[in-house]
Amino acid sequence: MSFKPGDIVDITIEGARVRAIRGEDIVDHLSYETQGGFVASVALTESVTVERVAPAEWPPRPGDVWLDAEGRAWTALRGRMFPVTSTRGESADAALAIYGPLTLVHREDEQDGGAS
Repeated sequence: MSFKPGDIVDITIEGARVRAIRGEDIVDHLSYETQGGFVASVALTESVTVERVAPAEWPPRPGDVWLDAEGRAWTALRGRMFPVTSTRGESADAALAIYGPLTLVHREDEQDGGAS
């Protein structure tokens, strides 16, 4: 595929991690880092869409406690998420997709920047 100046394109960047934001009440600029380590920024105009895929604390660590969209508690163990009231688990990514958004409410390892 080739491009030339003036072409109108849609660009999707998957798995980018937010590094910084600019704006008080309304965020108007976002800096991000791709999985390959490339750092860039984008002005958030009407033509730019940004969707949160996972929270900053993702992926879950063993011992984490997360709340789902309905307020149910989940715990993490070996890459899987389990509702605290059940022994039937989901992969972490499936739990996020099905029951999300998930919010970290407790992390054992405070030195790694976890919530308490």
